[in-house]
Amino acid sequence: MAFTLRPIEEVARELGLDQGALVPHGRHKAKVEFGAGTSVLGDGRLVLVSAITPTKPGEGKTTVIVGLADGLRR
Repeated sequence: MAFTLRPIEEVARELGLDQGALVPHGRHKAKVEFGAGTSVLGDGRLVLVSAITPTKPGEGKTTVIVGLADGLRR
């Protein structure tokens, strides 16, 4: 199954993120900066994955974060 990447601005808009909070890193990824007056998620929840021991196949923080994001979107 092939996937087509969407522009990060489109994804952020769909999630209701403030465009001013995005720091683009290319066309398809960005960092979300938290600052005074920045409302990232309406319910005020933040999931931070700062450290994890990777499995033997190399699954670590990125895999966990993508899985969390997919799960939270549903």
